[in-house]
Amino acid sequence: MPILYRKATPDDAVEAAEVYAAAVNDLSWRHGYGERRVPIDNTVAFCQYMIQTEPEGFWVAEEDRRIVGMGSAWRRAELWFLAFLFVAPESQARGIGRGLIDHMLPSPSETTITNRALITNSYNRSSTGLYLSM
Repeated sequence: MPILYRKATPDDAVEAAEVYAAAVNDLSWRHGYGERRVPIDNTVAFCQYMIQTEPEGFWVAEEDRRIVGMGSAWRRAELWFLAFLFVAPESQARGIGRGLIDHMLPSPSETTITNRALITNSYNRSSTGLYLSM
């Protein structure tokens, strides 16, 4: 089934938060840190806030009507900042993260962005590799 990329709506906040929690826990386990307790209510509230305040920058990836990835970015003058990008563990390594970035990052012809920024864990090699290829 093809992946549908679209701007997030307030109705997506719970499912997006669940993708975040699953991805964070999977990453933590894979790197030997054990389970991370993700406060889902706080994460839902944060997703709702980002959807409300940065509606152009919050995107989801959907497959079979289920959110499998989510990301948010914002722009300020010449700066583009990737706030977060998470893909459900069972959907990783399929290009979904790249697809989300491609939708969130404005094309050079439509913007004056000269700086791109993000923060990630250095031990997350997959994400680091993706971000270096942008």
